[in-house]
This record gives sequence, C-alpha cells and structure tokens, in this order.
Amino acid sequence: MIDERQGNRVPVDQAARQLIARDGLDRTLFVEAGAGTGKTQALVGRIVELVLSDRARLTDLAAITFTEAAAAELRDRVRTRFEEARASLDAEGAAGAKKRALCEQALVDLDGAAISTLHAFAYRMLSEHPTEVGVPPRVEVLDEVQSLLEAERRWSQFLDELLSREDIEPLLLRAMHLRIRLHSRQRAGTKYSLRQIAIAFDQNWDRIVDFAAVEAPVLEPLDWEPLLDVIREVATMRSACTDEDDALAKVLLDSVEPAANRILDADQELERLRLLQSPFKRAGSKGKKENWGGDAKPYRDKISAANEAMEAFQNRAMEQVLRRLAIE
Repeated sequence: MIDERQGNRVPVDQAARQLIARDGLDRTLFVEAGAGTGKTQALVGRIVELVLSDRARLTDLAAITFTEAAAAELRDRVRTRFEEARASLDAEGAAGAKKRALCEQALVDLDGAAISTLHAFAYRMLSEHPTEVGVPPRVEVLDEVQSLLEAERRWSQFLDELLSREDIEPLLLRAMHLRIRLHSRQRAGTKYSLRQIAIAFDQNWDRIVDFAAVEAPVLEPLDWEPLLDVIREVATMRSACTDEDDALAKVLLDSVEPAANRILDADQELERLRLLQSPFKRAGSKGKKENWGGDAKPYRDKISAANEAMEAFQNRAMEQVLRRLAIE
C-alpha cells in the first residue's frame, strides 16, 4: 500500500522496512508479509548494510531459503547490490575507500557465503564439522533418486536375510495367514505389507531410533477361547427359531453355521487364521420376530458381533506380528 498524502509516495510500512534494512541491524526481527511485498528486497538490504557497516563479513552470515531457485535469486540480488554499491563508492574517491574495500571483500566472499536452501545449509554444517556432530568425515547426502535406490537396496538385503532364517518361519507363516504380505503389491484380501512398514521407517528414521533398540517381543500363543465361545453361540442359535423356513434360519443353516463349524473344527491354528478372513454372511433384516421368541434382532446382532470379534482378533494378532517383524 502506498501513502500519497502531501505528495509522498512511500509504503505505509516504510518505518518497518527501514528497521529491517538499516535501523534494526542489532536486533532480532520476525517479519511476516505476503507475496510480492518486498521481503527479498528487505533481506538483501539488511545483508548489504550489515557488511558495509562493518558489523559482519558475508562469511559470517547465513541466508536460508526453501528452494534452489529462491537461493539463486537471492545470491544474484546480493551480488548486484554490492556491485552497485561499489560503483557508487568509486565516485566518492578516498572518502569511500573503506566501504569500497568492504564491497570488494564481500564480492570475493559471495561464492562461499551461506546463501542456500535449508538442506544445503545442513549439509554444509555436516561436511564442515563432522566430528562435532558425530558423522563420518566424508558423509554424502543422497538426492531423491539415490535415496530411493539405497532404500531399495537395504530392503532387498533385509528380505534376503529374513527369509534365510529358520527361526523366523513361524512368524512369517502367521503373517501370511493374517493377510500380511512382504511386498507392497496388494493382492486380493491383503491388508498390510512389511514393505509398507519399511518405507514408513525409512521416511521417519529420526523418530524410531529408540524403537530400533527395543528387544524383539516373544511371539505369544493366541488366546482363542473368548472368540471361539462367540462363534459357538452363533453356530447353535438356530435352535431358538420355531420355523425352519424362516429367512434368518436359512441364512444360518446355509451360510453362517457351516462357516462357524469350519472354524471350530480346524485343528491347526494357521488354518483357523485363514478361515477368519471370511466374515459370516450378514442377515440384514431377515427373520420374523414371532419365530424368534418375539424379536429376531438380537440374533442378527449376534452375527454382526461375531464378525466384529473376528476382525478384532485378527487386528490384535496382526499388531503382535507387525511389532515383531518391525524390530527384526
């Protein structure tokens, strides 16, 4: 916004601009402004004034941006301002000798100045002070493509080692019967994949340092009895119906009871886990209340409750497996 009172054409925030670029050089400032309001111009002015007032050399300053393009533009603007300042000081002769020398030094320092993106600045700190931050002296920062390739290499190595271990076989078998796959490709019925966890860990490595040091939990036996009690109740509740031709009774006879009995009769845990993947057929609004002691809804609700119990059981089992696999 421009203030045109009394013939003046100056921004209404001119005092704030001067504070940034000249009057507040010894103060810490937080500047909030919209796009196109001159933030970069003010920042360039502040950098130039800090150098020409002999408060700091350009090598003592850091100007951090978010993009490579913004960093390049900022560097070009700083160079242009120092060149312009040097040219104007040349006209002053001996009077401007000191500031001219400061300009010359700044132009020499500019190529090595910390005017860069946040990532480039962080890499600079790591490479210049590796011992202080505890990294190898020749640490390299990978770009996005290199990072993806390195993550893929680590995943392949981990997978080869995992599949070569005999002690992990029961865990992997349980994972497969719980619809947990190793790779990211989603097959029919697949809920999770170990590859997805590996990707999440790679993207959030700094948040799982403590987690990585945790000892892998023992794979506890699954507690089946509470779930089997629910399934037994569903498998026997058709006896409460007084009409064998009732629609709800037919759903129980044709679909729900056979599925429930297969789960109850399974003598292998892995087979039971596989059978849990198929929920019982929903009854909708089927069943006449007079055939079910005055109300068929509680029986329909038992089918829904059994499905929920089966899903909850699987989720608990999956969480146990995934926690173990994540630490492996």
